[in-house]
Amino acid sequence: YPVARDLELLSEIISRSGYRTAAWTGAGQVTRKAGFAQGFDRFTENLGDIDPWKMNEIRAWFRRNSDEPCFLFIHTYQIHDPYLPPSPYNEIFSSEYQGWVVGDRNKLRMITGGAGFDGLYHAFWRTNDANPDPASVGPDDLRQLVALYDGGIRYTDDVLHGFFEDLRQDGLLDNTLVVVFSDHGEEFLDHGDLLHKMLYRETLHVPLILFWPAGLPRGVEIESLVPLIDLGPTMLDLMGVDTAPHMEGKSLLPLLQDSTVVNNRLVFSEAPWVHRGHHRSLRDGNKTLYDHGTGEVELFSVAEDPFEFEDLSLTHPEAVVDMHRRLLEFITAGGLLRRDLQEEARELGSEEIEALRALGYVD
Repeated sequence: YPVARDLELLSEIISRSGYRTAAWTGAGQVTRKAGFAQGFDRFTENLGDIDPWKMNEIRAWFRRNSDEPCFLFIHTYQIHDPYLPPSPYNEIFSSEYQGWVVGDRNKLRMITGGAGFDGLYHAFWRTNDANPDPASVGPDDLRQLVALYDGGIRYTDDVLHGFFEDLRQDGLLDNTLVVVFSDHGEEFLDHGDLLHKMLYRETLHVPLILFWPAGLPRGVEIESLVPLIDLGPTMLDLMGVDTAPHMEGKSLLPLLQDSTVVNNRLVFSEAPWVHRGHHRSLRDGNKTLYDHGTGEVELFSVAEDPFEFEDLSLTHPEAVVDMHRRLLEFITAGGLLRRDLQEEARELGSEEIEALRALGYVD
């Protein structure tokens, strides 16, 4: 389903508020065909892996437009599987390893005969579909996968550091709001699976970093539970722009200004594309309810079991009933919103299907 044309996106709100807008994306789901180009003066889908040379093009755009308000969105699959950070980042967290995981992009290309992303994906995981087999991953293999994943994070961090340092030297960083976030984490057999299929903490607890020397306090770490839908209203609030009525999120500015502010947000998550049921979860800061959509329901205590290993659903049935009632309220409200804003489904092209399959979103 593409983005509904009559749904005003954050980029459109920012654009009509007088900002120049540009986006560089890694394609996949974030494409012009899917509707994500709405509101952008420039929309480029060829970012792929992030590297200093590609960042030069982005930096040049930012410099050219720095004499007026501008909004820049950078989206990358650099850390996404297959975990193939460039040398030497594919080795800095690795010890001696002799298993089947190949973390060298050039070696994989030799194996696949120079195949594109799909070929690299299947060669990396040694599978012909989008679901690697957890049973094939031994302890040493798991350590190597985590090492490669961490290498990708370190590489991306270093590239972004160089980008921001250039902005600082140009005198542009002090009055720039920087927001760094991820759409999901990653599973490394925490609950028996790989990639990002489940709704446990390892998938949903992601970084959210806001930096603005001229407008936000530094060095503040906030433990409160917040959903990513709060990000749009927060950015608009910091920019002095009114939030659109249809936005479900709430500004985090009060929390950013005073981390002791009581935050009673409920966080709803779902994974409707998972073929083992329509997974949904609800978190209130104290408890987590995880409905697998197959009749299996789990309940976790945040304080006593933050990584969600001990299911309390059988010993606390009243809490399950209460959390499930609130979960159904979210589902009902979400269904009404989709009914009002959903664009009609369209047939995907073969290239789009293959791109989504390679990212693990379809089988």
